[in-house]
Amino acid sequence: MKEKQTLSRWMLAKKLQDLALRIAAGKPVRIGDRSVRIPDHVTLEAEVETEDGETELEFEITWKAPKAKAKTKTK
Repeated sequence: MKEKQTLSRWMLAKKLQDLALRIAAGKPVRIGDRSVRIPDHVTLEAEVETEDGETELEFEITWKAPKAKAKTKTK
């Protein structure tokens, strides 16, 4: 799911601040029609690219899905 908007620098900062506060509080983050909770430990990759006079700043946050708990048989 991708979401693309044109924003002022101030609005970008506000949106990123709101996102950061939700992540810090353990609240779900909504992008488009999807909602996810960011776990306690993630990998963050940051990249800056300049091509054809356009600069792109990209952040990618990844994590592994939690392992399912093993079921125990009860007699």
